Amino acid sequence: MINILWYAYAEHGIATQGTVSNDSQVMVDDEGKVSCVVHAPAWMGTPDEDRYYDELFAVCKFMAEDMKDYISLWQIGNENDTDIFRGRLDKEQNVRWLLAAARGIKAGNPNAKCMTNLAGLDALGQPGKTHSVHPAAQEMLKQTFCIEDSPFDIIGLDAYFGSWLPGRPEYWHQYIDDAYRFSGKPVMISEWGYSTLQKGAPRPEEDKDRFFNSSVCREKDWASENGNMWLGKGHSEELQAEYIRRCVKIFAENEHCIGNLFFQWQDQNVCWQCGEPDCPSECAWGCIKVDGTPRAGYYALAEEYKKYFN
Repeated sequence: MINILWYAYAEHGIATQGTVSNDSQVMVDDEGKVSCVVHAPAWMGTPDEDRYYDELFAVCKFMAEDMKDYISLWQIGNENDTDIFRGRLDKEQNVRWLLAAARGIKAGNPNAKCMTNLAGLDALGQPGKTHSVHPAAQEMLKQTFCIEDSPFDIIGLDAYFGSWLPGRPEYWHQYIDDAYRFSGKPVMISEWGYSTLQKGAPRPEEDKDRFFNSSVCREKDWASENGNMWLGKGHSEELQAEYIRRCVKIFAENEHCIGNLFFQWQDQNVCWQCGEPDCPSECAWGCIKVDGTPRAGYYALAEEYKKYFN
C-alpha cells in the first residue's frame, strides 16, 4: 500500500523522503504511565544481540533497493539524540543502530543520501553558551558523522523557536551554521513550525497528577513553558503566517541549508501525548485545519516557497 502512494506521488512529480522508523520510543499510556513502546518486530532479536543489527541492515538494504527509482533521500530514525525517541537503546546501541540502518540503505542504493535529525539544543542566547548543538547531540555526531567511513550525507535539524524553545526565527542562523561547522555536512531543516493554539480548556486538577511529557500538556497552555511565546503575543493563525515568512527567507538565504520540511500540513484530531482534542502541545501545528480549511499560514507557505524555491 505504501508503495502505491510513492508511485502516485512520483507520477505527479512529487519527490518523497523515506524514513527508517525508530527502534522504540517512550510513550505515556491512557493512565499516565510511562512505558517504552518497541516498534522493531520480535524476529529481529534485541539490541543486545549482533543479529539484530544484521537484520536491520538487511531490511534497510531491501527497502532502499526496492524503492531506488522513487526515493533517493532517507532519514534514519527521528531525534535519536533524545531519550524519548532513543527508547530502549543505550547510547552505544543507538550509534550502532544509526550506522547499521544507514549502511543498509547505502548497500541497497549507493546513490541514496542518508540523514538523521537532531532535537537537542543548548539554550541559544544564554550566557556561557558557545554552541547551539547540545553536548549529547555532539557526541552522537562524533560517532556517526565525524568518522572516516560515515554513511551520512546530510544533517537534519528540528527546532520550534517560540514554542518548544525560547527565541525567534532568527535563532536559526546560529543553529544551522553551528551544525554545519560541527558535522561538515549540508543542513536539512527536518522539522520547524509554529502552533496556532495558545491554550485549551483548563484541565481538572485531579487529572494533572498523572505524568505528562511537558508542562504544555499538563496545563494545556504555552504560557506554562517558561513563556516561550514569540514576540510575547502568544500563538495565533496570524502569527503562524508571519513566522513562516521569516523562517523560509532564512532557510533560502543560508548557504548551508539545502531544504526544509514544514511541520505540519494538517492539524491532528487529538494530542498524541495526552489524548485531548484541544491541547496546544500537538493539535494545532497545521497550515490547514482538521477539516481541510486553509489557514493564513497555508498561503504564506505557498507564496514564500514560490518566491524562493519556485
